Amino acid sequence: MDLSAIYTLSRANTGTDSSSMPDETLLSITNVTYRDIINRIVSTVDEGFFYDEWTTPTVVGKTEYSFPVRTASVAGLKKLKSVSVKYKATDTEWKKARPTTITNLEADKQRYAEEQPESDPLYVVYDNHVSIYPAPSEINSLKLYGISDPVDLTAGASESAIRIPLDFHHLIVL
Repeated sequence: MDLSAIYTLSRANTGTDSSSMPDETLLSITNVTYRDIINRIVSTVDEGFFYDEWTTPTVVGKTEYSFPVRTASVAGLKKLKSVSVKYKATDTEWKKARPTTITNLEADKQRYAEEQPESDPLYVVYDNHVSIYPAPSEINSLKLYGISDPVDLTAGASESAIRIPLDFHHLIVL
């Protein structure tokens, strides 16, 4: 079901028409419901349903990297599941980082940034960013694996743009 069909059913269900319920208003309401359904799928059905991966360049000496944020055209990162790093230009394989917490670090973060072996990287999640240890000594890549925060629907969205399963598109109407 595409957005036009959802609009038609929503208006029939509420006894409204396009003059009493303009497309712009209906799009806002539809996106609230769409976001609720996405969150319900993640929390109660299958957290991995919206799995995605993001790759970003690393910066020499930098440990902290922000999570990708949802925009009008790019899905954001809702929950980080894993991190991999390529430290050297010659690296052909990703090195999977081990998760830890700030309270589990026995020394100051700076020590891990400088002395943690590249063969055994660590990562710590803070609010909306991740820190990797050691800090890169060359420019290369960081890969984040996680649960995405899909983009909102836009006017004229096709059936394929609606990220919930087709069998449940009717729930947006309800």
